[in-house]
Amino acid sequence: MFEPPLVSQLLGTGVLVIGFLGAGILAHQREQQEIEERRLQEEHDTQVIRACNELIEMGRELERQEIHKNIRRPFKGFTYDTQPPTGLASSIEDVPQVFRACIDDYDRLARDYHEEASNNDFLRKQNAGLLEENGRLLYKEMIMDFRQNPRKWRAKT
Repeated sequence: MFEPPLVSQLLGTGVLVIGFLGAGILAHQREQQEIEERRLQEEHDTQVIRACNELIEMGRELERQEIHKNIRRPFKGFTYDTQPPTGLASSIEDVPQVFRACIDDYDRLARDYHEEASNNDFLRKQNAGLLEENGRLLYKEMIMDFRQNPRKWRAKT
């Protein structure tokens, strides 16, 4: 077997040590560069957030100024002072005939529901859903009719 001379062995060991030192230095520089990039990115993000917060604060300040301007505006009074309210019918007799039938159906469904609910849980759940749905539909229909023809629904005084 051939053994290299001592000088060659020392040179080889030196080259390895210098190589590992160079690799370590490069790794350290790369790590420092990444840390610096992260720091710069965080600074940029902080500046963006600060700018956004300043813009939001400016918007709030403009909103506050608008509110203060509205507060300083002369008060015209409440609508009730100039236009007394006219409400819905005060009793079942005042409700138009078309809707009395709906109300009677609703009352009949309510009675049926109470009878069936005492007998069967399944029917109780089913009738509860139908009762709620019929009530919602009746309410929607009455509201739509009120919006279309409020004179018909004017309260009797």
